Amino acid sequence: MGIRVTDVSFSIAKRVESGSCGFCRVILNDCIAINRIRVNRSGGEYSVLLPRSEKQSSSTGGKPIVQLLDEETVEIVTNAVMEQYHKLIEDSNGLYQQKPRFRSKEHIN
Repeated sequence: MGIRVTDVSFSIAKRVESGSCGFCRVILNDCIAINRIRVNRSGGEYSVLLPRSEKQSSSTGGKPIVQLLDEETVEIVTNAVMEQYHKLIEDSNGLYQQKPRFRSKEHIN
């Protein structure tokens, strides 16, 4: 069984000239979630950045939380994230924000 992206959901996506463009969650094979994946733009090029630990190190900027160990998987995830990002930006005229999820009153107590 190979790796396949079964869902990409952005919490926010925006059109920018440089910097952070958005954050998303990727589901692999319907059973593995990778949260806090960031889309970044620098020098006109987009990149997909995997989450890193909060603890900052002077040389590494935090340890990787998730590592994709082969180029094929990196390419599969990157392509899926960028495809969804560009679709949201086009459909939302440059700024997408996930709608708040409200719980009914019976679930609050």
